[in-house]
Amino acid sequence: IANEEYKLKKTYPHKDLQIIIPNVDKVFEFRVWFEFKKDHAYIASGDVAEGNGGDSSVIYIWDVTHLDQIKLCAKFSNNKILPLEFAYVTNKILNLYGNPYYICEANGVGIAYLDILRITYEYNNLVTEGTDGGFGVRSHVQLKGKACLWLQEMFTTQGFGWIIPDPDIIAEMNIFVKRETKIHISYAAMQGGHDDHIMSLCWAAWLLNPDIIEKYNIVVETFTSSLDKILPKTLHSYFEYTQNDLNMIYSDPIYKQYLDFKDEMVNK
Repeated sequence: IANEEYKLKKTYPHKDLQIIIPNVDKVFEFRVWFEFKKDHAYIASGDVAEGNGGDSSVIYIWDVTHLDQIKLCAKFSNNKILPLEFAYVTNKILNLYGNPYYICEANGVGIAYLDILRITYEYNNLVTEGTDGGFGVRSHVQLKGKACLWLQEMFTTQGFGWIIPDPDIIAEMNIFVKRETKIHISYAAMQGGHDDHIMSLCWAAWLLNPDIIEKYNIVVETFTSSLDKILPKTLHSYFEYTQNDLNMIYSDPIYKQYLDFKDEMVNK
């Protein structure tokens, strides 16, 4: 997947916002490049880890309104956050972007994490793929391989484009490799590396696969690729936001942190 064309070429103004977990002395930060807009389509993708300082727990918010400029809007990444804490942070960030569909692996600690999101925080927009009715993605070699191949296809098909101002994704692209055996093809980081961020990107791309895309957003415009494939071009969200929904987002103290930052940028 690594390709010179997709190395970080441009930076975008960003703000690191704080999420305080009640009743514990912990503050976590996440980064925002683009704020929520009520007439845009969004998806979210992530990966959950144990919080022992190894792999990172990651969540990304993507603006997928126009697939020729898919924008990474917000990012959280931390390798010491516990799954219970990560569920709280995840819910807060998803709320700030209108509660989009969220895709995350339901393997290992991911099962408990998604259960907390669904039961404790009543988050209903969890993607279900390959889980026989459970929440999240039951990732196996074949499904993971398909997601990685589709991401590669998106990166090499004229008509799709990405705005990814995140150095973690760019760094992991360069160590994310294909491994072939007699039985299957798999993708993973080179020995000693991590692939939490690039896999979160892969799962976001998977939601844009023509086979399942209309489960999660409305396709309002398509284009024909150079190989004569009909592919999605412009999306619209299934969610219609009431004024009360919007007021809850705009009045959130976390969102106000971003608005204050935006005002500062305008006045510079």
